Amino acid sequence: MTIAKRPKPAGVPDLVEAFVNKAPDSNPPDAKRSRVNKVQITLPIHPVLLEGVDQHAPAQMLSRAALVSRALLKLLGEEAPAIRERVQQGLDG
Repeated sequence: MTIAKRPKPAGVPDLVEAFVNKAPDSNPPDAKRSRVNKVQITLPIHPVLLEGVDQHAPAQMLSRAALVSRALLKLLGEEAPAIRERVQQGLDG
């Protein structure tokens, strides 16, 4: 004699799906939307410089890209305040 499985109520899968979809991370943001103000570049860099970036970035709790961006922003801010201002407006908007 086999044991029959109890049938699931009809609305349960819909309730489970609705519950899961309410989670904040159930629909990750579109990668293109999160980089609206950024452009990816290829940057040839001396290996010794890259070592320095790799050592310094974690100490600042930053990624390589964030550290390079911060350094460029600082440089441009010192050299050309108008450029720094435009970048800040782009980051805030």
